[in-house]
Amino acid sequence: MNNMDKRDGFELESGKEGGILLLHGFTGTPYEMRPAGEYFHKKGFTVLCPRLAGHGTSEEELDRCSFYDWISSAESALNYLAQKVQKVYVLGLSMGGLLALKLASVHRDIEKVIVIASPLYLTGENGLFVSACRIPLFRMLVRSVKKPEPADERYRKIWTENPSYRSVPTKASYEFYKLMQSTRKSLKSVSQSIMFVYSKSDRDVSFGNLSEMVSGVSSRDIYVYIPENMGHLITLEDGNSVVFEKIYEFIKR
Repeated sequence: MNNMDKRDGFELESGKEGGILLLHGFTGTPYEMRPAGEYFHKKGFTVLCPRLAGHGTSEEELDRCSFYDWISSAESALNYLAQKVQKVYVLGLSMGGLLALKLASVHRDIEKVIVIASPLYLTGENGLFVSACRIPLFRMLVRSVKKPEPADERYRKIWTENPSYRSVPTKASYEFYKLMQSTRKSLKSVSQSIMFVYSKSDRDVSFGNLSEMVSGVSSRDIYVYIPENMGHLITLEDGNSVVFEKIYEFIKR
């Protein structure tokens, strides 16, 4: 994969024993997962992070995608990685975590799953927006909504450097809603060892999602880590190395 553009997917090869599939979030790019990729590569894992369908190109292209296209992107990457390593672990951020759960519900050979800040439902302004996007007339009249710039100074640099879309297409948001609903129905089919990482300070995904995730999966081995003073893009924030270390401990135990 071409690593010249930080929006592109990336592959970091190591040994054949273990590989980690990284999946980025809605309207985001593999840039969100680069710090995690570099961390786990140094730990000896082969790392693969695809650019999901409709992402890192144009908002118009994203708006032409269905949630099945995002699942297909993740599944193609999983199949590719599985041919190169003996054990596959899947780690997803936000929408990427939903895709990780969808993969795990079908592919029993996935070793372990790590879900970071993934929503089964949205609240507040995000919830109202997604609810509006379910209405055909709204999607027809409003093609996209501009994202607000972060008020918190801690996230200004992340916002500036992150090549994610600056607006959210309404049709794609409806597909995201359908992905949340589909993932909820798939939770009982997830039985692998699983780790959930959620922050109480996340302003995009309600912390209440964690309990629904934990109660929804059939996994017997469940590990929960709650980082302090972190927002939604945990993989890019200060303190992410501590989170990666906790994930590494979960994978190796």
